[in-house]
Amino acid sequence: MKTALFFLLSIISLSAFCQDTSERYVIIKIIGGKVLYTDPKNDKKREIKEGDRVETISEKNFKLSSINTKLRFKDMISGGERVLIPQQRKENKDKWNFIVYMFQGDTQTGNTTTKGDSDEYYIYLQSIFAGSGKPNEPNVLGILGEEQAFKINTKEFPLDESRYFFVEYKYKNDTISKKIYHQKDSIMVRKNDLFKVDGKPIEESAATNMKLYYYDKIKKNEVYFCDINLHFETDEAVIKAIKAAQ
Repeated sequence: MKTALFFLLSIISLSAFCQDTSERYVIIKIIGGKVLYTDPKNDKKREIKEGDRVETISEKNFKLSSINTKLRFKDMISGGERVLIPQQRKENKDKWNFIVYMFQGDTQTGNTTTKGDSDEYYIYLQSIFAGSGKPNEPNVLGILGEEQAFKINTKEFPLDESRYFFVEYKYKNDTISKKIYHQKDSIMVRKNDLFKVDGKPIEESAATNMKLYYYDKIKKNEVYFCDINLHFETDEAVIKAIKAAQ
């Protein structure tokens, strides 16, 4: 009897361990409408419900019924919760940007559940800074206010004068590089630092093709993380609505 019970528990544990973790996002709450999801594996469409798991959070794979529809979801790798809010594009109001805002707890990117594995931690950080999108197809990473701190696992990515994160983007005909300020084990993503050229502030939309890198001067190594789109939300009414959705 004990042998049979041990065997059964072993099978259950093995099944849990072997569970497909590619569907990393769990839908927690859908606010103000419905969401149609296209599975990237087989192109099958289905209406997603609270509690469903999905592989990707992407404009290609999600169709929201209304511009007022909001989506709250959880990243099963980090355990962090985020909220997705659509925003009409200025150049084409029939198309929407997906802006993903994180809870403060999910900005603690050093406290990951990846058990120190370098490759997994790299993928985890990609997800954070690509707004839960793909590295080359990011959503907009929304920041409440004009700056946000992100804690980094400095065992994987040390931070000092010779090792740091930076962004690179196109502005008019120029390529602009901006070092991201760091303090101890955190990097500070600041609007005034990044969106300024020749000492003058520029519009977020004027900075195109932005990419995030990590540079190690000691090893003379440059690591590409992901394309990145940033939006700093400073409207108090909008911030209040976002916090309510969280």
